[in-house]
Amino acid sequence: MFPKLLHIYGPIWINSYGFMVTLGIIVFLFLSINHPLREKLISKSQFTDVLVLGIISGIVGGRILFILEEFNAYKDNWLEAFYPWIGGFSSLGSILAVLLVSSLFLYKHKISILCFFDLICMHAPIIFVFGRIGCFLAGCCYGVAACCSKFSIIYTHPESIAPLNIALYPTQLIESLGALLIFFILRFGVIRIFFKKGQILFSFLILISFMRFVIDFWRGDWGPFFNGFSFSQVVSGGIFVISIIGLLFVSRSKSVNNL
Repeated sequence: MFPKLLHIYGPIWINSYGFMVTLGIIVFLFLSINHPLREKLISKSQFTDVLVLGIISGIVGGRILFILEEFNAYKDNWLEAFYPWIGGFSSLGSILAVLLVSSLFLYKHKISILCFFDLICMHAPIIFVFGRIGCFLAGCCYGVAACCSKFSIIYTHPESIAPLNIALYPTQLIESLGALLIFFILRFGVIRIFFKKGQILFSFLILISFMRFVIDFWRGDWGPFFNGFSFSQVVSGGIFVISIIGLLFVSRSKSVNNL
């Protein structure tokens, strides 16, 4: 595909993955900051503070979980683990880190944690939609060899991360479409039937972890970790179970999120 989009100067390029993630964040911010609940819940300055913390923690958390997943790739040269341009990030690690760090900030400033994450998670799938398109262009998160050429993609660019000249399942595009479906489910479905604080948050975690668990069966860049499952599937399974329990718990409360 197209790992690099635009040459700036010397070794500096605008790469496709970074561009698409940035575009996804911009759309996510536009939708979140203009939602009526944001004005009632948090000021723009505080929202910006949470955003900065979320971006930093998301990058760090995503990188840490990626390194844990690909530990063997760094055991001979552990310094490369600190080079963000070598390797990648784990979306699950980013989610967990953002939830933890942002919760501490919101608690300190006495802002409803569940309401805030209901607002954020309603629009968060948009980042995944653009981010996975970026993965597709860069060749990362590629699928296993495809048995049917009608539903496959062949990478030929020498700088693509994916294996070259082999028909692969386009798992990145499948996950991007799945994230778009999750966005519509949350934005126009769940919001109409769930009114308790935290229900959208846990619905998002249930859907996104289930999608990741399923898609990993067709991912070609992950090896078995536990009884044939990938590291991400084990993490996704844990998030799924905990989120089911969380959804049942918040559904019994009397607090309303006013979305």
